[in-house]
Amino acid sequence: MNEDTFNNNGGENFSETLSKFHDVVELTRNLVKINSENPIHCEVNVQNFLVSIIEKLGFEYDIIPFSKDRNNVVATFPPSSAVNSQNFHYIMFSGHMDTVLGYEITRSENAPLEDGKIYGRGSCDMKGGIASFLTAISHFTSDYNLNDLEQSSIAKMKKGICVVFTVDEEMGCAGIKALENYDKMGNDFHVDLCINAEPSSLSPVIGHKGIVWIFLDFKGKMAHASVPFLGDNAIEKASKFILALEPLKKELQTRTIEEYPIITPPTISVGVIKGGDETNIVPDNCRIQIDRRLTLNETGESALNELKEIAKQQDLIDDIEFQPIRPKKCYIAPKGTQNEHYLALMDILSGYKTKGAPFMEGFTEAAFYYEQFGITAINLGPGSIEQAHKPDEYVEVDELLKACEIYYKILEKYILEK
Repeated sequence: MNEDTFNNNGGENFSETLSKFHDVVELTRNLVKINSENPIHCEVNVQNFLVSIIEKLGFEYDIIPFSKDRNNVVATFPPSSAVNSQNFHYIMFSGHMDTVLGYEITRSENAPLEDGKIYGRGSCDMKGGIASFLTAISHFTSDYNLNDLEQSSIAKMKKGICVVFTVDEEMGCAGIKALENYDKMGNDFHVDLCINAEPSSLSPVIGHKGIVWIFLDFKGKMAHASVPFLGDNAIEKASKFILALEPLKKELQTRTIEEYPIITPPTISVGVIKGGDETNIVPDNCRIQIDRRLTLNETGESALNELKEIAKQQDLIDDIEFQPIRPKKCYIAPKGTQNEHYLALMDILSGYKTKGAPFMEGFTEAAFYYEQFGITAINLGPGSIEQAHKPDEYVEVDELLKACEIYYKILEKYILEK
């Protein structure tokens, strides 16, 4: 896309230093136009599109299945045939291919570019991030003549580039678990840093809360509503339990961690309540679904035990079945804000107006990379989490361009410097 076309569509004039990355606009829009709503539309079409790009860039790649038409992709550059050392290290860029529902209401089919913003589901979370690091990699390998794979060119690379595309992130980060059995990411695969391109307003995020969903099924006894005393109302039991959560909510807000003041207190939220069948029937069933965000000193089991203790206090313990769903621990990079990679990124970002957001509330795949493979993972991407998952989801073109430049500088630092 030439600059005149870009300015006419976007209505903005961006700095000359960023103009080389204008192709990120078209790439972002093309990704947004591919429907990958989770769970309705599988990611296979996005996967095929992205694979065609990394093939052109000369990456070697593997497809790691998760389920039908849902595959993770791990790609490396240079390909193994061009790497002489067995101790070759990589810098990784990662992004998930799925989006939440809302393809139609966000006008994703056209991915409109209006007032310097690209609209559509996934524009912010996180196809814009994927487009940005692929654009940066494309320009980087071209500018430094790495694409021809000549040994004289490859010798410039002190590290390689690894790219990972994952599936089923929006439904509890389930898809990335398929990488656990991927042999290539074992002990002989050295990744120094993973940049996970989640929307962070271009501020490096070194940690996030853990999460566990806990489903509580309340049991009662059915009866005719005209004689409710003959039944046992499961909805009323659930209501009693929900009200009893208030002291815990307040107490959670006091749980700060002295050595990590950036970590905000844990939270608890009742997100779903379902019960009963008919107005004139005393309900014998009711389910509530609780979202519990965890900090460093907590686990899914400890959160579950707190709820069981409340149930005992309310004489409800025998009336509830508890079901914890996919508990995941809180993550923070080693040494926190003193992590060497975080400090390196902050140095690169010193010329940008970033607010600095070293910790975030939502769970991301960064935790998996560290827990499973010991890879320091930092979230750094264009767009704000406040713009994600909304009916008017968008990403600002200015942030995409800046992201490309930042990723480019990261590549220069990690790939070329000793």
